[in-house]
Amino acid sequence: MGNSRSEIAIALFTADRIDVSEPVQPMHMTGCRHVLGDFSDGSVRASRTMKVVALLALALVVCSQSAVAWEGHDWNQWRQVTTWQKPVSQTDQAGRPDLVPLAPLLGDADPANRVRLREGWEAKRQQVASSIQGILGAPTDLKAPPLEVQELASEDMDGYTRRRIRIRCESDDWIPAYLLVPKQLPAASVPAMICLHQTVAQGKEEPCGIKGDPELAFAVELVKRGFVCLAPDVIGFGERIAPGKQPYDHSLAFYRRHPGWSFFGKMIWDVGRMIDYLETLPFVDARRIGSIGHSHGAYGTLFATAFEPRIAAAVASCGFTTFRSDPNPERWSHLTALLPQLGFYLPDVASIPFDWQHVLALAAPRKLYVWYTTKDSIFPRTENLDGLLKDVQGIYRLHGATESLAWRFNDGPIIYPAAFATAFTMRCAVEMSLRSTAAR
Repeated sequence: MGNSRSEIAIALFTADRIDVSEPVQPMHMTGCRHVLGDFSDGSVRASRTMKVVALLALALVVCSQSAVAWEGHDWNQWRQVTTWQKPVSQTDQAGRPDLVPLAPLLGDADPANRVRLREGWEAKRQQVASSIQGILGAPTDLKAPPLEVQELASEDMDGYTRRRIRIRCESDDWIPAYLLVPKQLPAASVPAMICLHQTVAQGKEEPCGIKGDPELAFAVELVKRGFVCLAPDVIGFGERIAPGKQPYDHSLAFYRRHPGWSFFGKMIWDVGRMIDYLETLPFVDARRIGSIGHSHGAYGTLFATAFEPRIAAAVASCGFTTFRSDPNPERWSHLTALLPQLGFYLPDVASIPFDWQHVLALAAPRKLYVWYTTKDSIFPRTENLDGLLKDVQGIYRLHGATESLAWRFNDGPIIYPAAFATAFTMRCAVEMSLRSTAAR
């Protein structure tokens, strides 16, 4: 989710999961109340008074900063306007605190058995997708508008052209974006990457190298290697929030317009409109359109790939930990506007009818590359991801596409350069994935 004040609050509350199943005060106030509760006993000795006061002051500052960081999102306000109803999901994952395997170990299963198992997975796949979609929710009276793209400006850059555009995604909503096009295009069409930013207010400006961490200017890195890159402001960021505001500002306006939907659902929809546009560009190979992102951009990429079949390859860096191992699953519903519906399942994470192995499995058999770290301060407890990805690899094996799924990890804290922007393996993964993708 990027480095933010809200994530400082997340770290502060790691040791004590907060019960957010009832309509209490906003998240930051609930956290303050928990900290205050720890020191409400009148037996605290005078010698510790200054330490207690200092800790309380720090907690209050962090909590107040958290409120500023996610200005405009309040779970209780969302609950008052939403029309979403918690579905009855009868999945094998619901009610299980552990991760339920997706498929049996295949070993050297004969081809006939592989076909039978694949058919069984396809039936289960529909159930998995339906279960996740039930939580993502649905929009209100929404149809894909006729394609409309406006070019607002064009800049001559070193080796490429950067066009500032906007794409209509709803009758009253646009996706602001930068389109990066190499100056030297081959006679044949080239692959394109949708480049999704992390949790930073400037949105698309960071992957385009305009503002933010230069190590995360991966759209610039890719366009210089021959890719057409489309870097959007996703909902709640960049030009889609008021100047000077923080991510997710005024999210309630979206939920008033689509009271049964979610930011995640909207992000998937918007990626579909971006692909509609990319498919019309004569220099883009419509068979080789991928998505890449770090943190917020990573889970945006994974969900979009799960439900947008035109994404041929996906690269995700440091974007998730399983719901069942996450010490702060409230990040999805209360600290951000991404998936407030998940708040109805908390604090009982075992009741959530899916987990991340299901999301990733929906990408099969398309190309997927995942990078994570073992000591990620934002998405902790990633020690089970290797097993999760091996489970997902079983689904890829059913399709005879074992090599289409790859993952690597850094045994340490999050490291942007090695993990993403300049890592040779990351760049090669993108290139090899898209350039070897078979025609659909």
